Amino acid sequence: MADTWRYAFEEALDEVQGVYAQKFKEEVEANSDHEVQLFPLARWANPTTSWSRPSRAFCSS
Repeated sequence: MADTWRYAFEEALDEVQGVYAQKFKEEVEANSDHEVQLFPLARWANPTTSWSRPSRAFCSS
């Protein structure tokens, strides 16, 4: 049974963590039935909200 994994990280997709996250997504999806959803921090916040930046990336399923 395939799951959807959610992978959140604190940098943009074109920064180091984002590039790693995209490669991780490619590898997981190419080698399993799982899907990976990427969530860069910028996607969670907007200029009217205040967010604490996570100290490191995390994964959840």
